[in-house]
Amino acid sequence: MSMTGGISFFSKSAALFKDGAAIAATSNNDDAKYSLSMNRSYQWESVGSDDATQEIITVTFAANTLINRVLLAGHNFKAFTVKYGDAADDFANVVGMNGSLAGGIDEAAYASDTAYYEFSPVTTNKLIITIDTTQTPDAQKTLNLCIPTYEIGTLAGYPDARNVKMDRNETDQSVLSGLSHIVKGRETFSLSLNMSRYPGQEDIDLFESLFDSEDPFLVWPCGGLPDQFRFTQKGWRARDIFQMQTKGTMKSSFADNVYIFGVDKNLKMVEVS
Repeated sequence: MSMTGGISFFSKSAALFKDGAAIAATSNNDDAKYSLSMNRSYQWESVGSDDATQEIITVTFAANTLINRVLLAGHNFKAFTVKYGDAADDFANVVGMNGSLAGGIDEAAYASDTAYYEFSPVTTNKLIITIDTTQTPDAQKTLNLCIPTYEIGTLAGYPDARNVKMDRNETDQSVLSGLSHIVKGRETFSLSLNMSRYPGQEDIDLFESLFDSEDPFLVWPCGGLPDQFRFTQKGWRARDIFQMQTKGTMKSSFADNVYIFGVDKNLKMVEVS
């Protein structure tokens, strides 16, 4: 297991609040449910915490589910652990964004706002996240999204990402002065991936499986290597993962209509609820 930086695709989160998952936090429990949505506008934040206060978040899935990936997006944890099951077992063969971890997901000096881990598949209905300290000493602990999932696949090649859009879905009303009154809504993401003379059968198969999928799936554009981009921008950061579905037609042809050449393929994806 390793992160290559190719665009990655996962099953939808195994712990969505709307699908019946539950969450319990040692403080500010009422807001913990925000971490079990795909809404990037909200987060859980502890109350009355500091580096001497251990916070524990317990996530219970609606049913036993096979997972082999966990992503914690938009957090400020420095020292923390992630375990699974009623016995709080350690994951095996863990690889994180900073390399391999011996003995499970156990971080002592984490310094990024998103953590992602690959590990040997387990069937479970529970995650236990224990947070000891934060990256800013004695700050309240925060978490935007907790996503346990299973990887569908990662593109080996690099298709052309076109029409990458962040939309605030605003409403625009004219007022008596002639000026506009704009109210912005929830931000949504969309993109089109285009293969040109593409030589990789596995990537072609992955495109087609996404097109055939009846269920939403997760798209992680940075592929676990946000530092591969010279500039940081929305959509390509480590914390940017989107629940999406294909929309419209999938265009497929052989380059120049020569069957032994590579494949030209186009797939549009939009963020969904």
